[in-house]
Amino acid sequence: MFFFLARRKHKNTPIRFIYYFDSSISGHFLSLTIQRLAKIKIIRLNFKMKDVRDQNDELIRLRICREDIKTFSKFLHLDPFFKKGINDPEYSDRYKSYIFKGIIEGEISIKNSIYRSLYLIQVVSWHMKSRKINQSDFCTEKRPWHNHLEKLSFKQNINLVAYRSIISEFTYFLISHLRLKNFPKLHLILKDLKYRRFSRDFISKDNTLYLEGRANLNFQKNANNSDFFWEIQSNFKRSRIIYRYSSQKEKITLEKNGVGAISGSCSVKDIIKVRKINNLPKQDWVSTESLQLKSLSNEFNNQFNYWKSLFLKHNTKVFFSWYKFNKDHMAISEAIKDTGGISILWQIALNSIQDKLCMTDADILFSYSSHCAAIDKKIGSKFKYNLLSGYPNDYAFNLSNDFSSKLKATLIRNGAKLIVCVLDENSLDDDRWHTGHELQRENYSFMLEEVLRNPSLGVIFKPKQSIDLRRRLGNRISSLIDKAKKTGRCFLFEETIGHNVLATPVIAAKAADLCIHGHLCAGTAAVETALSGVPTILVDRENSSVSILKKLPEGKIIFRKWPEVIQALKYNNFEEFKKINLYGWEEILNELDPFRDGLGALRIGNFIESIFEEFNKGHDRDKAMELAAEKYADIWGEDKVIINN
Repeated sequence: MFFFLARRKHKNTPIRFIYYFDSSISGHFLSLTIQRLAKIKIIRLNFKMKDVRDQNDELIRLRICREDIKTFSKFLHLDPFFKKGINDPEYSDRYKSYIFKGIIEGEISIKNSIYRSLYLIQVVSWHMKSRKINQSDFCTEKRPWHNHLEKLSFKQNINLVAYRSIISEFTYFLISHLRLKNFPKLHLILKDLKYRRFSRDFISKDNTLYLEGRANLNFQKNANNSDFFWEIQSNFKRSRIIYRYSSQKEKITLEKNGVGAISGSCSVKDIIKVRKINNLPKQDWVSTESLQLKSLSNEFNNQFNYWKSLFLKHNTKVFFSWYKFNKDHMAISEAIKDTGGISILWQIALNSIQDKLCMTDADILFSYSSHCAAIDKKIGSKFKYNLLSGYPNDYAFNLSNDFSSKLKATLIRNGAKLIVCVLDENSLDDDRWHTGHELQRENYSFMLEEVLRNPSLGVIFKPKQSIDLRRRLGNRISSLIDKAKKTGRCFLFEETIGHNVLATPVIAAKAADLCIHGHLCAGTAAVETALSGVPTILVDRENSSVSILKKLPEGKIIFRKWPEVIQALKYNNFEEFKKINLYGWEEILNELDPFRDGLGALRIGNFIESIFEEFNKGHDRDKAMELAAEKYADIWGEDKVIINN
């Protein structure tokens, strides 16, 4: 700060206000001293993410992950230093993808992420407009690729000033060079010790599939969440699946149900042979860009070596996952490719906001539809085959009826004539870096208050995450839930499995007459309930501009605020409202699921079975993919297989 003030004084530019985001205790006392001596007002910049919007009233966060990051990415790919770091002909394309995604990785809630930097620039710009300030200086900690952030801030009339003290600079340099990831053998040894268990590890002589799940160890053929939904609904043999357990309880459950439970430890002999797969060209040793590239390169090498060892140990031919939201799957995909295997990712959520953090690089992708595949292409995803599966959880639509019917009967017995299901999203404590708890509280409070007023209304809440739900909602909303439950016309799904609520959205929706999703910008659960035939409406407080769901009629399916929803429930003829709603969804649902036949999981599982059949015939990975894709096209249509040549 002293450097900054001295710099401005040298330029003979007066400073009236200094705004800051966060401060330490010592920084707070320092600011009081500066205010007295320099007669400058130093004020904390208070803001909430839900209020930071662009000229079209769209939440800035949504635009950043679509537009701002796209502009930053263009600058990065043209950067000579970046190109020199990754353009060696010996580097694989997947390695390059890994480095790039490593640079842009991290949500706004992550302190040193590019997204956080882009967001802070927009927050400053938003604040300037609200205060009618024409130009400002934004002093921030020095970080990699500052020059490209500077270009973006300049467009907002913001002078981006980077700083770091000599002590901080030295500390950053020292930590960067002494990180564990810089010592590959030691890193692999410690990682092996982390996962190694004293009990004997599962080893198979047959080809196996490594399943990366969400700890949803449900093996019943029902509508609840399960990592094994695709196997349960298809011809794939469960005995070929391996799954890393995190507790003895999980291990017992997996073994009891015929799944190969593995600890995650690799082979000792591979630790001795560990090597660096990619070595960056020697550039400068001190720039933040060089240190970041070196760090990412080491991370890739370490992950590659670990996963290759694990796949060889367990004779793994397919890596099957849902998690594409960071760079890790790229190193894993390269590792299984090196062993002659195949990486497959399935679509778990609707990326309607076109977030570049969903960019993937794997051999095979499963997408709901050509619309979703086009978004993957748009955000830069790389693949050999993209197979259209339809909505993968549509098998649950008929399986949900028993529990749903009983729940509905209970609410009706207690006086409910109209039952509404409400779907929420997760939230974080700090509402500067997330839309916060306030929007989630609205998702509950309006319906709870209406239930307590109206003895003929019933409500079902299906939270995305229930573990800390009561804490996030606060005492008032929690008390309202308890009061509403006493009426017998309110039900809250709270039972968890792994990190999620056990019940799927469709179980809750099938017990209701109408479903309300509180966030159009997310919308996956709303698509699920609409596909199942339940009238579904969306609340669009974030004003998402590019989502396919935005095509739905406003005032009939889309509502901007909760009070509008409550009014619609009060004054509409429900049977007429239901017809209009279902008709309004029809075109969109056909775009998102070209099948709508309840067989999405079967298609995924049977395709993977085809891959194993081709491996068993002695074909290599490329031929196995080609023949399995041809078979898929013969059964489901040539237009359901997208080949990226």
